[in-house]
Amino acid sequence: MTFKTTVSAALLLLSCACGASSAPPDPADAAEDCTPEGEAEFCLRHQATCGRLSKADNCGASRTAECGACASPRICGGGGVPNACARPGAEPDAGGAGADPDAGVAGADATIAPTDHWILFDELPASTKVEAQYLPYAKFSAGAGFAVYTYTPPSSVPLVSLPLLGVLQRDGDPGSYALEEGFTLEFPQPVNQLRFNVFAVNSSGQFAQVDVVGATSGTVNLMGVGDPTGRVAVDLSQFTEISRIVVRNVADLYGVGYDDFHFVR
Repeated sequence: MTFKTTVSAALLLLSCACGASSAPPDPADAAEDCTPEGEAEFCLRHQATCGRLSKADNCGASRTAECGACASPRICGGGGVPNACARPGAEPDAGGAGADPDAGVAGADATIAPTDHWILFDELPASTKVEAQYLPYAKFSAGAGFAVYTYTPPSSVPLVSLPLLGVLQRDGDPGSYALEEGFTLEFPQPVNQLRFNVFAVNSSGQFAQVDVVGATSGTVNLMGVGDPTGRVAVDLSQFTEISRIVVRNVADLYGVGYDDFHFVR
């Protein structure tokens, strides 16, 4: 995920008393009065959007920070520029800003704007219960007795090369699927341009429904093509100021996985 951060700059005015002499300021005193910037501000000021960055912070102190990850198939430094996301051999992202016409969630080489947010689950181990890890931006939940867990497909499944998936399983038993259950994704502050991918869809035809609650609301039927090795891209960008979605009536034979949630806030 990429978070929008605003960095404010202040202009310091120095005045002197005419006819009086004074010693130059002690750099040590200035350092003591300096408030170190946060990790996000540090990365933004150095235009780093991914990877580990070691530079001087706003107080002049040596600092190392983790500046995030890249959405597949982009990799950090793939365009030959350190701490910038790009596909290998491609032009790097412009400091995390801009708009890419291919900025979909289906593995495109997306240039992520500062207001774009991604939930990829890649940083969570398998069988992790997913609830409030992505607050204050988003929160996952399910019906009574159920919960959302992360899942990595076994080597016998063609999806093994994909990132970690978020799937719904019985609460307290990450090895047990709840095929008929869905989940709820809530946004404390409304979002736009919501999209995500669904994997391992065996069904041909409708396999689930999504209820969207926002300034514009409605229900979308999710349709499969009978290809569990592919993905179904769900585009809810026609709805605005979304505060909640509910995935329900999941009817796929072996259950499905969810990943690559993208929204703008």
